[in-house]
Amino acid sequence: MKQINKELLESVISEARKSPRLRKNYNFHQCLDDKCHRFLNALEVGTEVPIHHHVTKDETFIVLKGRVRVNTYNDQGEVLESTVLSHEDGIYGVDIPKNTWHNVECLETGSVIFEVKEGPFVEHEIDGILEVKTKSLPLRSEQVEVCDKKRRLPAGEGVRLVTSMIKGGYLADKAGLHINILSLGQTHAIKNGKPYYFSTCNIEKISCAISQIAQELLSIKVLDNGDVLSQLIELRQKVCLPYIFQDCMGKSESWQRNRVSKKINSRKNGREYTMLGKFTSDEVCQINDAIRVIALTLLSIELVSDNPDDAKGCHSPS
Repeated sequence: MKQINKELLESVISEARKSPRLRKNYNFHQCLDDKCHRFLNALEVGTEVPIHHHVTKDETFIVLKGRVRVNTYNDQGEVLESTVLSHEDGIYGVDIPKNTWHNVECLETGSVIFEVKEGPFVEHEIDGILEVKTKSLPLRSEQVEVCDKKRRLPAGEGVRLVTSMIKGGYLADKAGLHINILSLGQTHAIKNGKPYYFSTCNIEKISCAISQIAQELLSIKVLDNGDVLSQLIELRQKVCLPYIFQDCMGKSESWQRNRVSKKINSRKNGREYTMLGKFTSDEVCQINDAIRVIALTLLSIELVSDNPDDAKGCHSPS
């Protein structure tokens, strides 16, 4: 009897991190001609699993560690369903019917899934890979650099960068802090006669919140299903849409206005949104790339105290 334990998972994860493909299988079947294939698949963020199908075989994915997203597609490469598998969310697996276009995306480093499908082994190139012609978002050199390495930033500067991409109120809620604390700490505004700096405790809270938000964003995929607007309205509770449209995609303000219009409803003191122009499939692809850029940028940031007098705290209480 073979145990699927922590040591085995960590061993396969280590091999995946060393692999140029950023993923590694550990087979339980004895040979590729066996009738039932069972194996661990360790995946790292950035691995590319092509959209493919198995003409005569069903396939089951069960997440053992981390977070992955499983997508299904139609013949045109449009997403039909998208499900995030994670123990934290209580969604542990999916079963993919035969002849269904699908792929897997890794959302968290050190993710491992258990896969089961009928043998014998057939290369994806033989079984079928779906070629989807979309224009990916070309990352600027500074974005690539940011995503590729950790950056230690003074807390005030780092929070200013973060809140240029995500909503300050959402970050404050995640960190369990009042929005005024974020505002004071970013600018070192005068409070009680002294400049205000983030305390060590608050830096830890904000750092934890940034990491959580980044993982959430890696789980988000805007679907090209004819109802992009409602997905963007939900997304804007977390992310600054102008940053996606203008900073990441290089679009103008008029381009944004031509697609989404905001009207104030004074009676309900709320907001209504009207779709003025449809998003193309390429634009939806670029939006998803931009969300990923934001998530990876957030993960690259390490906040450090910028209090010149006392590295352990600020001049005023939290």
